Amino acid sequence: MPRFIPDGEYYPARKLDAIPRRLGSAQPKYPEAAQRRGVTGNLKVRLKVNALGEVETVEIVSAQPEGVFDATVRAFFQLARYQPPQREGHPVRAVIEERVSFTLNDDF
Repeated sequence: MPRFIPDGEYYPARKLDAIPRRLGSAQPKYPEAAQRRGVTGNLKVRLKVNALGEVETVEIVSAQPEGVFDATVRAFFQLARYQPPQREGHPVRAVIEERVSFTLNDDF
């Protein structure tokens, strides 16, 4: 049986068998300075995930507010792992997007 070697293309989520799910339940850490100041926010990130489920690049697509959570989110996703992306039953590289929200917990 020949061994499958993924091509160099990064497939968009719509061309995958299923959107890869992040492994584990960890979330990006709320930056202490932002939390103390009561700053909340939302980010959208674009990730390039290889055929092993490892994140190769993290791009901040949008951030509200800008610059507050970017470093935390980038560091978190660089270490994140995903189910390997699959196309037609074979592991492939993929581009996926994730949204992250930072909201304050009312339980003080």
